[in-house]
Amino acid sequence: MDNEVEFDEYSSNFSNILSAFNIMYALISFDNYPNCMLPSLKVSPYYLIYFILYLSLFILLFVPVPVAFVFEAFRSHRSKLVIMDRIK
Repeated sequence: MDNEVEFDEYSSNFSNILSAFNIMYALISFDNYPNCMLPSLKVSPYYLIYFILYLSLFILLFVPVPVAFVFEAFRSHRSKLVIMDRIK
């Protein structure tokens, strides 16, 4: 037990775009994120910069923007419903 963690090379490899997309999606949802990050961090600690930038961009930019569009559409639709209800 010398702090070696065993990883399944097939579930955490970036050999093709579909596998990489699936792994990065799991990283965004924080579902098993250590299993996504640790194999590449064992290769080079500089990958940590990539993962931090990826997570911060997704959490701070790519997730709130679509949520804001959906909320704005809901709010405008709701205000139209209220106006139509008051007209009746």
